[in-house]
Amino acid sequence: MIMKKLISEVKGAKCRIGFPEAEDERILKAVNKALKNEMIIPVFIGKKDKIIEKINELNLKELKNVEIINIDEDKLQYACKLLNENKIQGIIAGAVYTSKKVLIDTIKLIGTEEGNNTISSFFLMYIPEWEGGENSHLILADCAVNINPSEDRLADIAISTAKSAKKLFNWDPRIAMLSFSTKGSASHEMIDKIRNATELAKGKVPDLKIDGEIQADSALKLETAKRKMTDVGEVAGKANILIFPDLNSANISHKLIEILSKGAEAYGPILQGTRKPISDLSRGATEEDIYGTITIVCKKILSEEKI
Repeated sequence: MIMKKLISEVKGAKCRIGFPEAEDERILKAVNKALKNEMIIPVFIGKKDKIIEKINELNLKELKNVEIINIDEDKLQYACKLLNENKIQGIIAGAVYTSKKVLIDTIKLIGTEEGNNTISSFFLMYIPEWEGGENSHLILADCAVNINPSEDRLADIAISTAKSAKKLFNWDPRIAMLSFSTKGSASHEMIDKIRNATELAKGKVPDLKIDGEIQADSALKLETAKRKMTDVGEVAGKANILIFPDLNSANISHKLIEILSKGAEAYGPILQGTRKPISDLSRGATEEDIYGTITIVCKKILSEEKI
């Protein structure tokens, strides 16, 4: 599994990560587990007495000496302040805060990375009973940020996701720009947007392995792609990254995979295109989901940031 490899890569990294939802039991348990591998130095932000009370209640021995910043003001905004001042290297939030809150504060206080005007997100999905994608893994984007992205933004999302796949997981990205049409099987302005976004991405990164418009079955099943396409190329039937046309389809798809696929795991959403590492958890995230997200954010810090 990719996560096992990532855990071994970030073991002992001691990345300073801020947690502005440290009163949440899932956060505390995930951080306790991450401390055993010394992958992080957690900084808890919130009401100190309540955090300590919860740590004692759960008997989380690894957390006894964790740094706690006691504040009554907006915890997430304070975490962003610490990140901007390089006092922490990343933030993990969203188990309690809404995605809207996390994104607004990220855009307003952290901003975008140089050369990229589009903040987006991805989920890493593990589907154990499926043999496709990248060793039973898929990356889905954008599942949390852009509601109805323009052609330009779709192209940016594809490029950002390819970079994330390379940097974090050492993948050779094969990107499918999803639609309800495969290579002209239907006509609509929504399909035109996917085609145009695909060409824009190719223009910006000529060696990108990307194809669109393409239906999900053609992207993931080679025998289907061969029936529907005259030239399957490098992506059809072999895609490991799925770019969705809008937030409706992306959000619905990742939740259906997680619920209906036995043993499936979802890590994210991991924000990309931000000036500094920050992650927006799902409020339905489990302890294991959060631990996986901590691992990915640590790898992101190691690959992008030196403080």
